[in-house]
Amino acid sequence: GFGHADIAIMDGTSMATPNVAGAASLVTQYFVDKKYRSSKSIKPSSALLRSVLINSADPLDENKVYPNVEVGFGSLNLGKYILTSVSESGNDENVLVGDRIEVIGDQPLMTTVEIKDNLRDFRVTLSYLDEILNGDSSSALTVNYDLVVVGPDEAVFRGNQRSDDTEESFSTNERVIV
Repeated sequence: GFGHADIAIMDGTSMATPNVAGAASLVTQYFVDKKYRSSKSIKPSSALLRSVLINSADPLDENKVYPNVEVGFGSLNLGKYILTSVSESGNDENVLVGDRIEVIGDQPLMTTVEIKDNLRDFRVTLSYLDEILNGDSSSALTVNYDLVVVGPDEAVFRGNQRSDDTEESFSTNERVIV
């Protein structure tokens, strides 16, 4: 038998990388094996994989739901967000995704989501790939999409919004937790 003395605690990117790679493999299998929607096998894009991983990360501090340079979006917790409510038809009722959505012009993309209970956080994550700019460019991004969630009480939540109501600019990954 193993005891706690046999466990080594390690951190850093060399330890985070294999965990995220394994989680990305599990999420890919989730979509390919029709666990998201029983009628559809999906080959997820890298942006969708990033979005699901970010969406399922729990903030290390409930009062700081925005990402930071030390811990990113938090601690990965796939089991809390995937396959937690599978309907009789085999669909994961707590997950809704869009992948490879084409944005034309400067028109906003909008959708309405009905929340049936408040037993868990409502989480929305936007991830996209941006074109590589010339190294001499003064711009950080070619395109800068912003995630905005409006609650039923008209409260506005912005992607990566900090407690002082400022938001992270120039990120291709934005998350809102309500």
